[in-house]
Amino acid sequence: MPKGNVKIFGGFSFPKKITVVSNKFRSLAKYNSDTQKIETTVKPLSDFQKKLINTVWLPRTLRNPILVYGLMWFALFGSMESSTVSLVRLISTVSFFTLGFWFISKRIAKWHGAEHMTIEAYLTEGDTSTEGIKKYSPINKRCGGRFLLPWLMVVVVFNFLNLGNWFITLGIVTILELDRFIPMHKVPVFRQASYLLQKYITTKEPNERELLTAQKAMLLLIEAHEELEQKQQKSL
Repeated sequence: MPKGNVKIFGGFSFPKKITVVSNKFRSLAKYNSDTQKIETTVKPLSDFQKKLINTVWLPRTLRNPILVYGLMWFALFGSMESSTVSLVRLISTVSFFTLGFWFISKRIAKWHGAEHMTIEAYLTEGDTSTEGIKKYSPINKRCGGRFLLPWLMVVVVFNFLNLGNWFITLGIVTILELDRFIPMHKVPVFRQASYLLQKYITTKEPNERELLTAQKAMLLLIEAHEELEQKQQKSL
């Protein structure tokens, strides 16, 4: 079966929600526990969003914590540095990661796994059937989790060197930018760290509910592209 024609940039997952993003649209599939039905919506990307994902694709589940982390430290301490500030920052970072991993493992892992499997099935074979999706692993080398070890390394090392908030933020931004030229999943230590992180914490084999939700998100995205193409052909 041929690869999918829609250019998929990635996706992100929350409890009972899966989003898939292409170069033109963003689709959301949400499982309603009360009705036991899957609700879907699709929205076109703004021009700004299109330019942003073409520059650097960073899933919201990773982008938002980075922004919150950076803003929190600037708000609390600004450029102030001391051994106490460094220690507090290090402890808070480790706690942040620990709580985040616990939440993902308990609430999101199956949804995250279904998202990976569905996107990979479409990108590899153009397959959107549940049978086809089930053939793929919930572990994916392009997962945004590949940034987490580099991010943690920057915070820990820069803390020991007693470098300030500006340097830490700059280091994190540099890692994100470097991924465009030297993908983190091609660096052995980061690839292995991402694999272990996904295998034991951030992804799990999904059940039918998670698979169907991810499938709906993908089908809706493909449908939006097909409708856009039909409109463009009619306007010619």
